[in-house]
Amino acid sequence: YKYDGNRFWEYRHEPGSNTGLRVNFISSLKSSQSGTLWIGTSGGGLHYYDPKMNRIMPFNGDPQNQLPLAITSLQEDKKGNLLITGFGSFQVVRSHDKALITQDEFKEMADMLRNKVTTASFQDSKGNYYIGASEGIYKFNNQKKWMATYPARLTNGNSKG
Repeated sequence: YKYDGNRFWEYRHEPGSNTGLRVNFISSLKSSQSGTLWIGTSGGGLHYYDPKMNRIMPFNGDPQNQLPLAITSLQEDKKGNLLITGFGSFQVVRSHDKALITQDEFKEMADMLRNKVTTASFQDSKGNYYIGASEGIYKFNNQKKWMATYPARLTNGNSKG
């Protein structure tokens, strides 16, 4: 929903439409530095709000480098790139021109995280990237080179650690 000061606007999946949400389950929202409202869905992929047309548009990206349909989080790095985590991949979109740039400067990160369930991303003050996944946390330096993996430790209710 959007309230413009006068009325509420409802945005829903409309079967057969090429615009709008592909599904009605929104899993994450992120307003970017460039002013784009990004919308991650569970089962419909990535979308963005187009204020000029007052509609939600699906982000199609690159057919050779598919975004996950189930997006778990959207974050932005210091350069304004949209970091996308989801089921089966980690992807990056340059927010200001909506270009998928994963296979450019983020290739090593994407290759290492391919076929993993990624759930969160963060960039610290030194520019290091942390990507949360089902196996643990992956750390990459500010040149996007792998530095460390912090494995998830499973414990039962009786153990300490």
